[in-house]
Amino acid sequence: MTAKNKINSNLASIKILPDGSAVVCLKNGTLFKHFYFENCEKIKEAIQKKLLNVKNWIISIEDDLCICKNVQIPANDLKQAYKMLEFEIPSLLPLEIEDVVWGCVSKKQKANLLELLLYILRIDNLEKNLVNYKNSMIAPSKAIIDSQAAMCWFDKTSQNQAHQLNVLFSHNALLILHNCNGYLQKADNFILTENSIPKNIELLKTELCESIKDIQQDSRQNIKIKISSTKKYLQKIKTHLKDVFENIEFLPLPQPVDFNSGKSIDNSDYGYHAALTEGMLKSAESPDLESFNLLPRELLKKRANKKKILNTALTAVLAVTMIFSLWSGLALKSWRLQHACQIIKKQIEPIKDISEKIEAKNLCVKGLKKQFKTRGLISALFAELYKFSPQYISISQINFSADNYTADISIKGQSSTLSNALEYPSAMKKTQILKNMQITNVQQIPKAGTSIVEFKANCRVEQNGL
Repeated sequence: MTAKNKINSNLASIKILPDGSAVVCLKNGTLFKHFYFENCEKIKEAIQKKLLNVKNWIISIEDDLCICKNVQIPANDLKQAYKMLEFEIPSLLPLEIEDVVWGCVSKKQKANLLELLLYILRIDNLEKNLVNYKNSMIAPSKAIIDSQAAMCWFDKTSQNQAHQLNVLFSHNALLILHNCNGYLQKADNFILTENSIPKNIELLKTELCESIKDIQQDSRQNIKIKISSTKKYLQKIKTHLKDVFENIEFLPLPQPVDFNSGKSIDNSDYGYHAALTEGMLKSAESPDLESFNLLPRELLKKRANKKKILNTALTAVLAVTMIFSLWSGLALKSWRLQHACQIIKKQIEPIKDISEKIEAKNLCVKGLKKQFKTRGLISALFAELYKFSPQYISISQINFSADNYTADISIKGQSSTLSNALEYPSAMKKTQILKNMQITNVQQIPKAGTSIVEFKANCRVEQNGL
């Protein structure tokens, strides 16, 4: 991967495997791209060299690290359920609420009773899981569960299917998802230790039969099975299962490419995790997983505050630089106008007897003087605004108008609260040339989970104050 082909993305997902290798997934339009990294150092190197620029990372946690419980909550939606779970969790586990994080997804809705799958994760286990990501210079913004990522990877045709079994199958892992009406009911994870494809396929057949037995007799005829693996494995799976199950569909796993060489990686385990990373990205678009995040809220809040402080500092530096540049530009133009006036005066002196030429030159001098006065007024105006405007006021637009006798300005700006915007005229009473400032329009505008107040103000410019 070269600088020419560097990747910039607002959102990406990553899965770091126990051996340190990793699979990254990014979305380009409607297509998903999967990249393989040999180790964490390769990821860190790509980030340091700006070849991989990602603002927000999603990761997933193994189901085995979590305690999964079926819970019923008298709530109408997930947001309401989340608020209630904080008081329910201490009664479910002998753990302090400060020592765990949790997330939940809908399992079934009954009137005003919501049945949930609740995932509880100890914070110390989470911190151990995050070590490799931290060493790779990755600070995740969201963490979900492998089984939920896999659910998102399979398409949503399951919503029209009463019962469906989704299967991810690789050389070392087997994941069976029990799906009813589009909601995950149960996930079974198996680590495949047998180095024999036929034996592993036989295990798959056995587990599928057991899963079907768990479903009511009258619903078994409508069960749909989806199995995803590499093309090499799918051919063998079809041979073993085609006469056992009727309604079965086979899907190839995505094939990642090496980030540095661009070569395809034909490995079922990396294909398995490529499917999980793609499911992580799809989870960001799922309303059911909008509030699901196993990262501690305090950690996310701390990162948000740090980012806010950095953005504020950068904005302040940029504002000072812009004002200084404007002031310098105006000062230079003023000097040029003065110099032009002096040259014209010198030209007029030798030809005073020629009235027509003198009149023309005088008109030119008057015009330049008027322009010079106006520019000096604008320079003083910027200085007053910079000096007396409170820090909570941000000015985005200034319109200036003047004639021989009067000058006025209209200002468009923003503040964080309505009261700050309305108090702006009072703060500007100490100025020497800005008089009688009045707010003409105020409105509150939603923006990125919060809101800002946008206002307009007019005031008279006192030219004698210069």
